Amino acid sequence: MNIVGALAAEPTLIMGNWYGLMLELVRHTATYSPPAAARTFGYVGVTAFEAIASGSDELATLAGQLNGLDAVPQREAGA
Repeated sequence: MNIVGALAAEPTLIMGNWYGLMLELVRHTATYSPPAAARTFGYVGVTAFEAIASGSDELATLAGQLNGLDAVPQREAGA
C-alpha cells in the first residue's frame, strides 16, 4: 500500500505525520524560536480542526471564539 492509501485508511496518521515533520524542522532550524514553534503548532491545529469541523454536524467552528478568527469559508456542497 502506498502512503496515500495508508493515510486514507488511517486518517489520524495525517496529523501525526505533519506534527512529526514540524517537530523535526523545529529541532534542526537554529533560528526557529520556541514562541514561533508554538505559534506554528497552534495554527496547524486550528486549521486542521476547522477543516474537519466544516464537514461535521457535531463540531462547531472556532470562529468568534479565538481572537482574530472571523467567519471561515463554508465547504462547498459535496466536497
